[in-house]
Amino acid sequence: MDIATKSAEPMSAFKALLEDKANLRIPKVGDLVHGTVVGIGRNEVKIDISGFRSGIVRGKELVDESGMTANAAVGDVVEAVVVDLENERGMVELSFRSAGHQKAWNELMELRRSGTVTPVRVLDANKGGLLVQLGRVKGFLPVSQLSPGNYPRVTGGDRQRILEKLKSFVGKSLDAKVIDIDEREEKLIVSEKAAWEEGQAQ
Repeated sequence: MDIATKSAEPMSAFKALLEDKANLRIPKVGDLVHGTVVGIGRNEVKIDISGFRSGIVRGKELVDESGMTANAAVGDVVEAVVVDLENERGMVELSFRSAGHQKAWNELMELRRSGTVTPVRVLDANKGGLLVQLGRVKGFLPVSQLSPGNYPRVTGGDRQRILEKLKSFVGKSLDAKVIDIDEREEKLIVSEKAAWEEGQAQ
């Protein structure tokens, strides 16, 4: 091997290293990042963010609306949102809660866009309608959006009797469509009537 070939080897390795550095995207606060769980402790999860540094999720940031990290184990690849690039321990502060929120609401937006009929669970009722849960997000099903078969027809419009009829749905699942969504306001409105109408049209 001649001298020119020998000197070219370290130069090409150095060039590759520089290219890797150039391609490395340093995350910003608010970015969604992927990493591997490397440790789980009491009220905290440590994550290796590939090509960057170690991160940590702790406290209330461990709980997410999508449920995607509920059973995270060492070795799992997870998503988290950057809260702080360097905390008091020199680690990236991360949030499962924010990542789960994004994922959950993105899925709801897709349900609205596609018009997919999906089951919702009734949690409670008031005079205006039903409080429901879709995935891990709570929403509302107005009385006006109940199917004809479930609409509370009460002689004389007695509000107490209407409420009693609505309360009978608590604990049950109803097929519905997402008809209105606002992530910033955390507003989710669903319609059983729209799902029923689709069934009638088929």
